Amino acid sequence: ICIQQLPVDFVSFDAVKNKTVADLNWKVANEINVEKYIVQRSTNGVDFENVVTVNATVKSNEIKTYTATDFKPQVGINYYRIKQLDFDGTFGYSVVRMVQFDGANATAKLYPIPAQASVTLEIDAPKDGTIEYWTLNSTAQMNGAKLNQTITKGNNKITVDIAHYADGMYVLAY
Repeated sequence: ICIQQLPVDFVSFDAVKNKTVADLNWKVANEINVEKYIVQRSTNGVDFENVVTVNATVKSNEIKTYTATDFKPQVGINYYRIKQLDFDGTFGYSVVRMVQFDGANATAKLYPIPAQASVTLEIDAPKDGTIEYWTLNSTAQMNGAKLNQTITKGNNKITVDIAHYADGMYVLAY
């Protein structure tokens, strides 16, 4: 999880499996000086590639809704985020969402973002398994598992105390 002040306010961001494609929907507020939004995808939660670009609307303080579709998601878990780019070159990122495309229909939510004391992970798992949390160092390398959490097939809701974790970026893997 990367925490930084964004040049635009992301009101919401959802990524949903729709048969063989991923539908991405987001809402923003205070959209001033925004040139475009770039949907990015990763299969490891670290290395992101650009998938589709959506031009921003005219300067507005109203809530605006945007949609995009990833027509070629990868097999396995796809991590999605939105890169927001201003005309002056400044940029920021949305939260990351996961969609699975390996025949199993797993979905997950992590909230609140940003978080201070705890986060809640809701995951609808296609099978029993383990969630692992890693921290990333300054060169985006995984430093090893911080926590392992067993989950069961079906709906799981896990609250994790993060008060003792340092600020930084963390990766979840199932």
